[in-house]
Amino acid sequence: MSKARELAELGAVYDSGALSNRNLIINGGMTVAQRGSSQTGVGIDTYTNLDRFKQYAAAGGMAGRSTSTQETITDLNGFTKALKLQVTTADTSVGSTDSYGLTTRLEADDILRLGIGTANAQAVTLSFYAKAPTGGGVFCAGISLPGGGNYFEEVTIGTSWARHEIKIPVTTTSSHATTATGTATGIEVQITLMAGSSYNTLTNKTWSAGGNNRATSNQTNFYSSTSNNLFVTGMQLEVGTEATPFEHRSFAQELVLCQRYFAKSYAPSTNIGTATSHGMVQTTFEENNQGAGYRENYGFKFPVQMRGTPAVVTYDSAGTSGKCNYYIGTSSSPGRTLNLSNQNATSFGGYSDRATTMGGWAAQYTADAEL
Repeated sequence: MSKARELAELGAVYDSGALSNRNLIINGGMTVAQRGSSQTGVGIDTYTNLDRFKQYAAAGGMAGRSTSTQETITDLNGFTKALKLQVTTADTSVGSTDSYGLTTRLEADDILRLGIGTANAQAVTLSFYAKAPTGGGVFCAGISLPGGGNYFEEVTIGTSWARHEIKIPVTTTSSHATTATGTATGIEVQITLMAGSSYNTLTNKTWSAGGNNRATSNQTNFYSSTSNNLFVTGMQLEVGTEATPFEHRSFAQELVLCQRYFAKSYAPSTNIGTATSHGMVQTTFEENNQGAGYRENYGFKFPVQMRGTPAVVTYDSAGTSGKCNYYIGTSSSPGRTLNLSNQNATSFGGYSDRATTMGGWAAQYTADAEL
């Protein structure tokens, strides 16, 4: 093959898109799990243990029905990690407005360039690897926009790994537009897991004003049995009409991207609330005589600027939330209350009141600014 032809074919495959920074999805290789190795009771709008992936539910009051784990895999070339969902509570009587899905959400500013619903709209392609040793069948996968535009396609997930590619065509329908700006949700990428009769009326491979309607009538009920499980990895959303090879980023790159939405002072591999140490990174404090006692002011800087002002929780060495360790010299004890204040996207502060004896304190934290 001539070099000119080789380059021409390469250009066709990549559809004039970038050769790097192609994947709009963060943590698509399922390598970052800051919330721990597993999470039980994954329910309404609950994030799994894998960063950036959450459980979507259309109806309020739907209880957690699965456990999510980060699985080490050896049977898919090029990948070492996957997200596993295991059904723990079956649902064999699906209500008309019941709907579950595995989703990841992208910020409006990050997908504005796609121009969906405008004269400058671009085609995009969603791809992922999946297998269902038990509980396989027809699943609907695609994208949902806050304005109501949905595009979903039926894929059949079997017992062995397979790559599924959903080619989402251009739409210039204004109701599907992604012209909103800012840090709110711009697109939800979803694999639907179950849908009731009110939410399974989509036409396969067709743009629609779907809202919560994210499946066709052929959608499998993944929650039909506690034997059912599903493995997913290599999720990618990119500009163009063809699925390119999955873009592997380093763990360090993925971690930094994830920390915009969720950050913690624990090491990435340490479960929240389980560390026996109680040192917090990047701390400053000063002693202020308060008459009857002393007050320690403190301030902490997040590893990256977060999407918005996060919800912060502190932990002492016993894993108790809202607390810190108070120490004098090498003697330390947990259970001291930290009072939070001055929170923003880059840092948070506050104070801890203490007895008159001079000493110090330390704690761990989590910060949640998820979509």
